Formats: sequence, C-alpha cells, structure tokens
Amino acid sequence: MILDQVSIRSDFRKNGKNSPDELGYLLYHCWDLPVLQTSDMVQLPPVLKRAEEERHGLELAKALRKELIACAEEITQRPRYPIEEIVAAIEKEKMKLGSQDLVRIQKAIGVPFSRNKLDLARYYTIRLVMQGIDQQAIAEFLDVDLRTVANYVAQAKERIRLVLETRSILA
Repeated sequence: MILDQVSIRSDFRKNGKNSPDELGYLLYHCWDLPVLQTSDMVQLPPVLKRAEEERHGLELAKALRKELIACAEEITQRPRYPIEEIVAAIEKEKMKLGSQDLVRIQKAIGVPFSRNKLDLARYYTIRLVMQGIDQQAIAEFLDVDLRTVANYVAQAKERIRLVLETRSILA
C-alpha cells in the first residue's frame, strides 16, 4: 500500500529534484526538524501513526525523527550506552576540557569493538550521525579508520531502510 505511494528504495522527490538517497540525507539531518518536515517520508504509515501523539508544531518531523531512532535501535538488541552522554563527552573533548568522560565511556562500551559486536559499532555510528556528530569525531571515538565509519553508516542505513520497509508493509 504505502510502497506504491512512497518507495523507500526508489528516488524520493525533494524540492522538485530527484534525491537518490533521501534516507541518508535525513539520517545526517535528523536533528533538523524543518528538514525532516519537508521529506516525503513523513507520509509513511508508521510516521503518520506516531505523529498523532505529537503536539506543538512540526508533528510529522518529530514523528519521523522518533521513527528513524526506533529503527536504528533495532540494529542491535544488546545493552546500549545513552547517546546523549556520548555526545556530551565528544563535545567536551572537542572543546579540550580535558575530560576523561570519553575514555570512561569507551571502556564501558568496549571500544574498539570486536568482530562479533559490529552491530554495536553500526548502532553507535548511525546514532552519533543522527545527533550531528561528524564522521572524523566518530572515527576517533570508535578508534577506527574514517573509511570504516563510512562503511558502518552505509550498513546501518541499509538495516534502517529494511526496518522502515517492514514497518510500512505491516502498517
């Protein structure tokens, strides 16, 4: 039903132009509600349902952001460290405040990740991207190469795309 109206795998229309990777664009701008509000993805059934719970303007954008975060959460079922605390520690480190928070968090979550925990690496990567953290800072936090971060983003995006498609079909 919804895949006839808005196909996640096909090109989306944005400002009159074809946007071949709207999902990727939205993940990188997940914190920007006006950008989310203009997306065709706000018409997905799970987003519309979630929007009914929102108030005070930009309901569709808030619902889309929550839906994208919920889809990201499905990348792994392992216990996760709060993203807000990681973001705060990364920001402190950028400002050279000499905080040991980042090192403590890295130890707590097991950075660098072993091969059997790549799902966590993908999860943290995409959630930090969704919070507006640049890939270089993510690479430093995860103690991996910048290309590895790009691969994690691509892999996480594909998993999120599958979850969105599944939810849209089920709705």
